[in-house]
Amino acid sequence: MAEDNPQFPTKIKTLSLEILTILYSRDLTHEELVSFRKRLMDIFNEFQKQAFSNYSTDHILQLEAKIKQQQQAQYEALEKERSARIAALQEKTCCICGKKSSDWKKGVNPDEYYCTPCSLNFTKKGDESRMVMERPLQ
Repeated sequence: MAEDNPQFPTKIKTLSLEILTILYSRDLTHEELVSFRKRLMDIFNEFQKQAFSNYSTDHILQLEAKIKQQQQAQYEALEKERSARIAALQEKTCCICGKKSSDWKKGVNPDEYYCTPCSLNFTKKGDESRMVMERPLQ
């Protein structure tokens, strides 16, 4: 069973750390904690020798490195997907040219958005509270 799951050694180590964390949160003396930790590590090492007798330390380290690479790849894929979702949410349609852009400026009204090129053609006119387009001189 343990040989079927390459993450098994890592799970055991994680579990032992969780146990130690719980113990350290209790009111035990330092000697009791050290004694328990020593017994736990002895049991863990003995279990590891029996359950993984055909695994060398190098092989276990290679498995852990492979797991870390897989986790990193999964993290990068999730981060890429998250960035794409954020970009899609930030994409707005320009009120003037109708192009969709993630680089936009907000207009005065809540539903007004302008792409950067169109927003550069706008100025606030006097004391009016809305933006108007400057017409090029002909």
